[in-house]
Amino acid sequence: RRNREGSEMYVCEQCCDDSYSYCTDCGRYVKNEEGTDSTFDGDWRCYECLDDSGYYMYCAGCDTYCRECDMLYSESRHEWFCPDCYEEDDDTVIHSYHSGHKGGLQFFELPHERAQNQQLYFGIELEVEDIVDRYDIETIAEETLQVLDTELWHCENDGSLTDGCEFISQPMTFEYLNSPRIERKIKSALALLSSKGARSYDTSHCGLHFHVSRAGLTPQAIVNLLVMTTRFKEVVFKLSRRTETNFQRWSRAYDEITELTPAIKSGIKDDTIPYCNFDRYCMINLTNRATVEFRFFRGTLNPDSFYGSLNFIAFLVSYSLECETESDITSSMQDFILKAKNYSSVLKNFMEKVGL
Repeated sequence: RRNREGSEMYVCEQCCDDSYSYCTDCGRYVKNEEGTDSTFDGDWRCYECLDDSGYYMYCAGCDTYCRECDMLYSESRHEWFCPDCYEEDDDTVIHSYHSGHKGGLQFFELPHERAQNQQLYFGIELEVEDIVDRYDIETIAEETLQVLDTELWHCENDGSLTDGCEFISQPMTFEYLNSPRIERKIKSALALLSSKGARSYDTSHCGLHFHVSRAGLTPQAIVNLLVMTTRFKEVVFKLSRRTETNFQRWSRAYDEITELTPAIKSGIKDDTIPYCNFDRYCMINLTNRATVEFRFFRGTLNPDSFYGSLNFIAFLVSYSLECETESDITSSMQDFILKAKNYSSVLKNFMEKVGL
C-alpha cells in the first residue's frame, strides 16, 4: 500500500515486498527507486523527506545522507561533510560551523563540585560581527581567544552573520562561570571585542545563546521550561532586549508555533517525540540531543547584560527543577518576577535595568 498526497494505491503483499520500501520519516511505502538506505542510521527514507524536509544534508565524502545538525563545512574544500569525513585545517582560527572544539568536548567545574557527580552544565554561544575595516575578524577572534583561554573556548563561522563569528564555550558549571578567574577572563574579552570595533548588540543578526545539559534536567523540568517561558513571554521578551521583528524571527514563543498540548508534554516526558519534530527558531530549542538551548537573548558585549542573561537562565533552570508539576508554576507574573529578582542580585539589577 502506498500513500502519497492524500491518495492511496493498493498492491499485493508480494509486490510491496519486492518493489516498495517503508520510509521511517513520513510513514509511507514508496517505490524503491524513490529513496535510499544510505543514511546516517541505515534506515530507509524517501528522497522527498531527505531533500525537502531541511533536516538532512548529503556528505560529499561518503555519499551518505546525514542530519543537518551534524554536518560540517570545510573552508578549504568548500563542501559539507559528516563528522567522520571532515578534516579541519590545523591553522584555522575560526573553524567551520558545528565543527566543535579541536580538543573535544570537556566539562569544567570547580574542585569541590567534582565529588558531587555534577550533571548540570552551561554552554555559551556569543555571536559578533566586525564593522571596523582596520581589524579583520580573524585577528579579532585570535586575540579574543587568547584572553578567553583556548582550552575553554573556540570560534566558528556562522552563515547568518556578516563578517562575523561566534565564540563557543566548553560546558561549565554555573559556579565555575562565576568564579573570579573565569569572570575576569570573560569581562576582559568583552572589553577587547568592543575596543576592536566588534559589535553584538548593535546588529540585526547577533544573539547570545545558552545551552544547558539535558543530563542535569528531568523530562518534567523541560516541560516546565516550555510552560513558564510561554506563560511569561512578556518578561522573556523584555529581558531578551531584542526588537519585536528579531524576536519573532529567531526566538518565537512555543505557543506561536504549535499548541503545547498534553500529547506534546507527554511525548517530551517519555522522550517519544523525535528531536527533528521541534522548531529550532523558538525561545527554547529542543532539537539538540544533549542540550536544551535558550535562544532569545540579543547579543551583547556588556558584561552586566552578559552575566544578567546567564543568571536568568540559571534561575529558569532552578525553578523548573523545583516544580514537580506544571501546576506548581506560579500563574502570577508579579510573583514570577519577584522569584527571579530574589535569585541573585545580578539578576535583580539586570531586570530593573530593563524596566521589570
